[in-house]
Amino acid sequence: MANDKMESERIKDWSFRAIHKAKCLYEMNCKRENTQNDDLSICENENQKSKQENEKLTPEEFADYPKPSSASPPIDVSLKPQPDNTTSSQHKRRVKAYESIKEFQSLLAELLVEFENKEAYYKDLLLKKKDEKTEGTDDVASKMTDGEEDDLSHVNLMKLLLDVDKSSDSFEDAEKEVESIVEDEFFSCPSTDLSPLTPEVNLKIEFNEKGFAMLSSSPDHHHFKSSTHNPSNQKTFLNAVKKEINLLKGSLPLGIFVKGYDSRMDLFSVMIEGPTHTPYEDGLFFFDVQLPSDYPKNPPKFFYVSYCADRLNPNLYEDGKVCVSLLGTWLGKGTEIWNPKESNLLQVLVSIQGLILNHEPYFNEAGYERQKGTQEGQENSRMYNEMVLIKLVQAMTKLLRSPHVAFAEEIYCHFRERSSKLITRFKSWLQDATDDQKPRSVQLETHMPKFPLYPMSKGFLLSLNRSLNEFISLVASKNIYSDTTK
Repeated sequence: MANDKMESERIKDWSFRAIHKAKCLYEMNCKRENTQNDDLSICENENQKSKQENEKLTPEEFADYPKPSSASPPIDVSLKPQPDNTTSSQHKRRVKAYESIKEFQSLLAELLVEFENKEAYYKDLLLKKKDEKTEGTDDVASKMTDGEEDDLSHVNLMKLLLDVDKSSDSFEDAEKEVESIVEDEFFSCPSTDLSPLTPEVNLKIEFNEKGFAMLSSSPDHHHFKSSTHNPSNQKTFLNAVKKEINLLKGSLPLGIFVKGYDSRMDLFSVMIEGPTHTPYEDGLFFFDVQLPSDYPKNPPKFFYVSYCADRLNPNLYEDGKVCVSLLGTWLGKGTEIWNPKESNLLQVLVSIQGLILNHEPYFNEAGYERQKGTQEGQENSRMYNEMVLIKLVQAMTKLLRSPHVAFAEEIYCHFRERSSKLITRFKSWLQDATDDQKPRSVQLETHMPKFPLYPMSKGFLLSLNRSLNEFISLVASKNIYSDTTK
């Protein structure tokens, strides 16, 4: 009887996990079809949690478990692609893939009904488990396993879950197949040898998105220009490059610009704008990138193009080193480290923009995080931000004198739009520090930055004023800023 009880718990646990898989696949597809799904994030988080935890769910936990929504709209597979612009083999692949998706749809609908039917059973199981406190364990166990209806229900549910689990695998394969077919239509892979990654026949793609562009040849100044290699697996490498380009083409967030090169498919140039409300706001940061010969087995290589002496961030070295866990140059664990099946170039760029260029970079340094929340940590962070602001102005001055070749046009455009904002912001801080007539509370309320900076040291004010005046003179000489305050 005890074994029967354990089997009942095992089946219940199995059901939750199978439902997890089915529900997540279904709702994530709905999300891709621009369908709003409020509990998608809950589903994804719970799904990740269920993969990591081995302990079984209890009836109490089941009571609060998010159930699949029967109101979710079905996956639209009515518009099957016709073989007008594709080969007959591609059309057959499409049809087979979409049939797998429809089969999964049908089984999921059946599972939703079965799930509702079984909910009453599990609630009953919960009540009986509570009754164990007052009744004999053996007696309750016998009640839980009595009746052929329960046994038959378990068998039916087990069979259905097996079908759903198998179909969900087919669903995943089908989605990958559809993605592969679409890629085949958009990309024309050269069959010629790519050694040394300068093929006679290149991937001819036009990108009109603001953040990404393909140029014919890589610039001579690129750090990895002289580093050529033969892909260890040409097909794997090209497929990885195609996926990266496709992802960068449509998913780059604001403030990140990437350029690829037809002549060197392994090279990229990157420009990242400093995020707002950080000491790096309105600054520009540049990186040269190379995909290694065994990509995506190993992460891309990054080189930070420094425009100032010393470091203005603990993770960005003057010699070009970039410390990011995804690149294997910084400590990390779990999803923080490179995974050939899941990680990509876009993740690295987003990590640099959001995690490295933050409002308190002092705590990026290894071991310094323990100072958070202390008076010492707050003062050190404030002083570090002072240094960052001075270095930022100096770096942008040097950048304007010698623009990064790959982004020369974007750099001038950036400062035409942002230099006035940057200068006004910095001047307001300098004015606050010297204005004795204005109440301090008004000063702080008006110009207080979103990162630790006040009270500013005298040395900082002198250095910032000197560097800012040099920057103002330069942008004025290039007719991209007019100082109306003089």
